Amino acid sequence: MDQINAFLDVYGLAALFVLLLLKSLGVPIPIPNDLIMLSMAIRAAEGRMVAWQAFLAGLIALVLGGTLQFLAIRTVGRGPLYRYGRHVGLTPARLDAAAAKVKQSSPVSIGLAIVTPGLRSMVVTACGLAGLRLRTYASGQIVGSALLLSLYFFLGYVGRFVMLRLGVILPLTILIGFVAVGMAIWVITNRNHPQFS
Repeated sequence: MDQINAFLDVYGLAALFVLLLLKSLGVPIPIPNDLIMLSMAIRAAEGRMVAWQAFLAGLIALVLGGTLQFLAIRTVGRGPLYRYGRHVGLTPARLDAAAAKVKQSSPVSIGLAIVTPGLRSMVVTACGLAGLRLRTYASGQIVGSALLLSLYFFLGYVGRFVMLRLGVILPLTILIGFVAVGMAIWVITNRNHPQFS
């Protein structure tokens, strides 16, 4: 952990931006997006990064990476996905069903799907396969990414406050908060937007 902190002290926001961008592009780096966003939020809460700069960098990385991945799937990715997707459980029938569910999606429903755990990665693929308009997808990507980052920054600041004031272990606080918010969003999404259920 000390080596990671030392690395982030040297390269800081630029390193987190590049990692988040690569993850958003679909590059299989073995670091979860959630951990990268949480690192940004915690370092901002600790005063090691300027909060608005960290938030803006995270938002740009998420939106740029997600949009480029969407465009790649919409243009040249369809063939390889249908050809090789079955090796990871993405059969043509599943891909067609996912694309059909998002065909008439609005930016709000796309944004809510991006925030919902378990749907985030699939919604980019489904929107690309459905051939949604770039403006519709990008608007939803911006809404969802801003909400997602806001959640992590909230958890980072609240978690730090709780840890400093009450001595509660930060990871436990963050996990409980993330699960609670994720469950609430999932319930709201499935009730109001059945196309993602």
